[in-house]
Amino acid sequence: MLRRLTPAHIDMFTDLSPLPVRALIDKGLCEQAIVNLALNARDAMPEGGTLRFTTARVDLDEDAVRALPRLLAGPHVCVTVEDSGIGMPREVRESAFDPFFTTKSRGRGTGLGLSMVHAFVDQSEGAIQIESEPGRGTLLRLYFPAAPAEQPIASEPEPTEASRPPTVPPETARAETILVVEDEKYIRQVLEHVLTERGYTVLGAGEPREALALAGGAHIDLVISDVLMPGMSGPELGRAIRERSPETKLLFISGYTDGELGDELDRGVSFLQKPFRSEEISALVRDLLAR
Repeated sequence: MLRRLTPAHIDMFTDLSPLPVRALIDKGLCEQAIVNLALNARDAMPEGGTLRFTTARVDLDEDAVRALPRLLAGPHVCVTVEDSGIGMPREVRESAFDPFFTTKSRGRGTGLGLSMVHAFVDQSEGAIQIESEPGRGTLLRLYFPAAPAEQPIASEPEPTEASRPPTVPPETARAETILVVEDEKYIRQVLEHVLTERGYTVLGAGEPREALALAGGAHIDLVISDVLMPGMSGPELGRAIRERSPETKLLFISGYTDGELGDELDRGVSFLQKPFRSEEISALVRDLLAR
């Protein structure tokens, strides 16, 4: 997915730990965070550059954790994302994790990206560091407490195909079709991935007009839509779809509503606040479609 999202003039490298590094974190939110950071790095390198991902197990001492609130000394997993882009001045760096802070022009993003990364790291009992200077690129380190291993990592055998755990619990194919409407591409792709893995037929639309065209050509059981989008709000889109198909269920997602939902929630419409865990939206979708 990252390679598809990154233009050819950006070179991507990985430097991954040769030994397993374990942390108890949410897989879906971790993927979403990595995509967020990759897209920010991409936007910081309009003329090209390098993007590097690193994983390592590190032992933090008392001096190190003093600069990392909430962490205790001991073993941690460190995920690093580094780019050679334009970098950030101090005032941008200090506000980078604030909700809805963005340096992008109107219509080019909500500013949710780094705040969602920070929320994921925070709920994982981790910490995040950012290093950046104008013209010198940006480096972010995500630290997570290392999960205890049942046996020394160095002596673990390579898993066989029979013993390798599945990426997600196996799901049987479902009959329901879900339309995901989200103008933030990385969020839409993560949602499509999560729901497809759970057996649903998933259609994706990047803007409301595309969603209306898809809804006009297929039976849609559930629409998952962002609230604030260019040209038409999520509630307006929901009403338009329900005029054609009253039985279609609606689920709105957003980092903020700004009053846009109005009395929609009183009409049996569901809402989920961003950021959310993959298990949260999966359970809510299952519940909505069972009604």
